[in-house]
Amino acid sequence: MAEETVNVNPDGSTTFEGGAGDESTMPPVEDAGADGAFEQAATAATGTDPLFYLVLVALALGVLFFIYYRRSKEDEDDFFTN
Repeated sequence: MAEETVNVNPDGSTTFEGGAGDESTMPPVEDAGADGAFEQAATAATGTDPLFYLVLVALALGVLFFIYYRRSKEDEDDFFTN
C-alpha cells in the first residue's frame, strides 16, 4: 500500500502527493455546491417554534383535566345526595 501526503488548501480543496494519481479525486469547494449553504440552512429553519406547540398541548391538557375534575366532583356530590 502506497503512502500519500494530503495537502488541504485554505479554500477546503485537497491535493494528494506521492500516490498513484497526482490529482485530487474530490471536487473543489466551489464545485461542490457549498456556496451559501449556511445561509440556506438558517433560512430553512424558520417556522413555528416547537415551544409554541408545547404550550398549546399543556394548555389543552390543563383544560381537559379541569373539565374532568369538575365532572367527577359533581358526580360525587350527586352520589351522596340520594
